[in-house]
Amino acid sequence: MASRRDWKDIAGAGSSCFLSFLASILLFSVAQLGWEFFRSTPWRTILGGALCCLFYSFCLVGVGNLEECLGFQRIAGYAEVVICLVPSLGLAATIHPVCATTCLLFSMFSTWCFHQVAQHVYFKKTRQV
Repeated sequence: MASRRDWKDIAGAGSSCFLSFLASILLFSVAQLGWEFFRSTPWRTILGGALCCLFYSFCLVGVGNLEECLGFQRIAGYAEVVICLVPSLGLAATIHPVCATTCLLFSMFSTWCFHQVAQHVYFKKTRQV
């Protein structure tokens, strides 16, 4: 039988917030330093949009954890999504316009996945046996 992990093994909101923002800064730097690489072929342009979507995802996780550290709501809403989406689209637009489009599409899918996970984790209905 597989053992379950203890809650003490899971990173707290503070360390997760720090690591998420650190990953966001790293992805921002990679996108800005490698913009010529991402513009060179159509497939790399799509890869640049996926990279900016990762930037969005890490920003969203970081903002959500920052809110939890400060004692605000636990689940990110529309304002947090917009706050994280605008810089990621701006970052993608500095690389190539197609990067911004693919970033928006990938980010919409990423937001849907975050929503599905949140529904499963936080709003799970209890079954009556």
